[in-house]
Amino acid sequence: MKLLLASTALFLLPLASFADSLSEERVKELVLEAIRENPGIVIEAIQMIEERQEAAKAFEAKQILTSNRDALERDPNAPVLGNPNGDVTVVEFFDYNCPYCKRVKPHMEA
Repeated sequence: MKLLLASTALFLLPLASFADSLSEERVKELVLEAIRENPGIVIEAIQMIEERQEAAKAFEAKQILTSNRDALERDPNAPVLGNPNGDVTVVEFFDYNCPYCKRVKPHMEA
């Protein structure tokens, strides 16, 4: 329901300049008419919202990793495989309850 309201709001944005000359009921009629003529625009709007949310999550994760880089790469208590002074550092995040993590584990050890 929230996505539908958000997508409806997206359709109202271009009409903002005409809002002074159009009544609220007329704006609603125009939006509903546009949705009826092309229902795919609702799906497109929802997809656009989801893409923006995913991008925001990815940006936030990158910020967290960047701010904690030293702690992740130079933790004296973390086990090290290979050269501890090497040029490349691989930090492995592993969830023992995750079936995908279990599948990847043999490849990480190779």
